[in-house]
Amino acid sequence: MAKRIPPQSPFKVPKRDDIFPMMDALIAEYDNIIDTIVRTNTAESATFETVLRPWLHVDNETQAPLGMIANLQYCSPSLETQDTVRDALKRYNQAVANWSRREDYFVLLQAALEREQDDPHLGQEARFILEQKVKDYKQCGYGILSQSGIEDYLKGRLEVVDLCSEYKRNVAQESSGIWFSEKELDGVPSDELAKWKTDDSTPDQHKKFVPFANGGAQTVLRYAHEPEVRRKMYIENDKKLLHNEPILLDIMRRRRSQANKLKLPNHAAYRAPNRAVRSAEWINRFLDDLKPQLIPIVEKEVAEIQAVRLDDRIRRGLLQDGDEKSFPSWEQSYYHTMMQKTLQVDEVLISEFFPLEHVMDAMLGLFTSFLGLRFDRVSDSELNPNVKWHESVEIFAVWDGPAQDEAAGFIGYLYMDLLYREHKYRGNQNVNLECGYTKADGTRKYPSTILSCALPTPAPGTCKLLKHREVATIFHELGHAIHDLLSKTEFVMFHGSNRLPVDAGEMPSMFLENFVWLEDVLAKLSRHYTTLDAKYLEQWRKDNPGKPDPPRSIPAEFVQALSRSRYLNEAQFYCHQLTVSLFDMKLHSMASPEEAELLDARKLWYGYREELEAKSFEDVKGGGSDYTTFAHLVSGYDVGYYGYLVCEAFAQDIWHSQFAKNPWDRDTWNRYRRKFLEYGGAHPDKLKMLEDFLGRKPNVGALVESLVQGAPN
Repeated sequence: MAKRIPPQSPFKVPKRDDIFPMMDALIAEYDNIIDTIVRTNTAESATFETVLRPWLHVDNETQAPLGMIANLQYCSPSLETQDTVRDALKRYNQAVANWSRREDYFVLLQAALEREQDDPHLGQEARFILEQKVKDYKQCGYGILSQSGIEDYLKGRLEVVDLCSEYKRNVAQESSGIWFSEKELDGVPSDELAKWKTDDSTPDQHKKFVPFANGGAQTVLRYAHEPEVRRKMYIENDKKLLHNEPILLDIMRRRRSQANKLKLPNHAAYRAPNRAVRSAEWINRFLDDLKPQLIPIVEKEVAEIQAVRLDDRIRRGLLQDGDEKSFPSWEQSYYHTMMQKTLQVDEVLISEFFPLEHVMDAMLGLFTSFLGLRFDRVSDSELNPNVKWHESVEIFAVWDGPAQDEAAGFIGYLYMDLLYREHKYRGNQNVNLECGYTKADGTRKYPSTILSCALPTPAPGTCKLLKHREVATIFHELGHAIHDLLSKTEFVMFHGSNRLPVDAGEMPSMFLENFVWLEDVLAKLSRHYTTLDAKYLEQWRKDNPGKPDPPRSIPAEFVQALSRSRYLNEAQFYCHQLTVSLFDMKLHSMASPEEAELLDARKLWYGYREELEAKSFEDVKGGGSDYTTFAHLVSGYDVGYYGYLVCEAFAQDIWHSQFAKNPWDRDTWNRYRRKFLEYGGAHPDKLKMLEDFLGRKPNVGALVESLVQGAPN
């Protein structure tokens, strides 16, 4: 059968010189449509069809160029292009502020809402989007502030946006590290050493430059045998973005001031109503309830890992007075790895069965089994020029059915941009490139979405091998991408997982992480890397003389070992998320300028860490700043980081109640697709959407229940 041609081509990547003209053109479209709507309508005649649908048409049509421009800030290999994008986005944000100043347009929207809010002929998505547009204007001060007050508020909002951009740029462009001799790096796997730059001026010392990024810091913390080397790496990595601290505090104080302008006590009161739970009080109560449930489990975990540490220090003759009094935070990764090995989990050896190339194909195959999706890799010869921002990007056409099904509909494009490179966003994420929507003629515009990761690059001449935790991370982010592709909304404003509040949008991907622990799934995902290329097998035989060739699939004993380790130190991970969540809420719950000015962020952060994580942070709490090394609190997760914990609870509830008994059941998957994934952000009540799928209210205690089952005795 001939390969089917998608009805839509991938969007072209603009040249740097085209970015500003593209941005100016789409801004002009918004300007013109608002002017036209205001000129041709009155409050007495305003309806959804006359004052909002024309604007939504422009919003739909301009999203693709805006999405591509915005994406280049994360992935363009050129710093100059990234800078141009940031300047163009500043221009767009200024335009958004200008549109928010249009009281004449707000009056029409408000009149349409009052007229049609209870009109049964207005569809659910149309009504919800009209309500949201009016709410957006009110959150700029309409109905509260004078016009000059609104001007002042919008000016302040733009200043916060610029500061957030500066903060994120610092995170993305951080490139420092530490020089270590190869002797100091004893214990680090040879393939990791091979990736790092050598100082040729000191050949006798064989010094290696270990970057904090690209997995460098974590590799040293996990494998280096010398404690002082681990300690040094932890301390320096912890303070690598110290210059972000004043920016973060400035953002926090400005957000509080902005909320006060709207007669709200703090930023939490402004942000929480836009979350699924809709209340800062609910968030604080949820976090406060978690503390006494998680801390006892964490204390047991830390006691276990401390016992392993003390035994190791006795064995190596390193034990000192006072070692038993506390567990240093910089020892966590090393002794966690040691505990894994006692459970027969050798993550380096196991990674040989998870080469990236095979794992990605196998993951797509899982979604074929779950949902009947088909993924056709699009070769460069089939693509128009200039649709990829880097040569390593792969593009898949996604179809809703097998190749032999002529009726299988096109769903959209999945892009994969998986490996770390200089100037690329330092994290793993799903980025929407183009939203889907219903066009004016009733046909569909299809979405495009990006699985964007910063997986540490392999040494030259080798393939990328994934640790099991990386397999879980990729499947999580791929889950966001599938959610983005399957979303089916009328308007781009509600398309995909990115249009969901963070305390609902993370749930589908967290639910998927359960699958990477299943024996049959691991069998599908695994394939020893030596079976991919004869040169890999030849090199393996040289490195392992006399040994039989490795099996093709992961051995059962490795799978069983992974299963035993599933909950190893897991509560510590969630208590760290609780730390970030409480820190986030405290930063954004201060009601007075005096309280904000007196805030000692470092003391607050490390105080939470010591209280909740049961470790000592003595080596960093005097000068560290690892609360400035992640960008969540300036990237939409402000008054939202708790969403990871809430969504994990919802995810475990869905897993155990709907999927655990039969993870492959197509009927359950299809019901999940129709009742949750396809909505994107278009359902007006996200918790009700989840309740409709479950058939009951969700269980927010499911996270702790799962941890208790796996906790140390």
